[in-house]
Amino acid sequence: MNKGWSICRVQGLLLIIQACLLYPFHGASAPVEGWIVYGSNAKIFLLEVSSSQHQPQEIYSGNNIEHACWSAEGTHIYAISEGGSIYRLENDGSNITHVVNTGAGLARNPIAAYRPHNDSVLYVKGRDFYRISAGDGTMTKIFTGQRGYLGEIAIDNSGTRIAARD
Repeated sequence: MNKGWSICRVQGLLLIIQACLLYPFHGASAPVEGWIVYGSNAKIFLLEVSSSQHQPQEIYSGNNIEHACWSAEGTHIYAISEGGSIYRLENDGSNITHVVNTGAGLARNPIAAYRPHNDSVLYVKGRDFYRISAGDGTMTKIFTGQRGYLGEIAIDNSGTRIAARD
């Protein structure tokens, strides 16, 4: 199932690397230049990084949202609820659609943009990493790690290397 992936540990960060090559890793937190998206207290916020006031803009409230991330191209936002449901919204917080219920119970499992596919989200449940299609909610296992992961996750622009913090 691991399809040629390798595992390395660097300063508390687990790097899952294809072909044993370590490349600079670019995080998935802000593909819309100058903006960060995040979920907290059942709400989704946008924060303009370059703003001197650093006042977050609430763009969505409801569904017990726990975490949020940009899609690979920044055209959508993916969010996971406290109950483990994954949603997709426009990047302004409108048009929320339910993608899938992961069956996770609590949303302590992270999500991240799935690169290079704008229509998918990267999700980890325990030791297993999944690509979830926003179109039909299909969960495709792409990797099984050696332990469970609850920290941040990201995938590089080519979709071949994953970083996870446990």
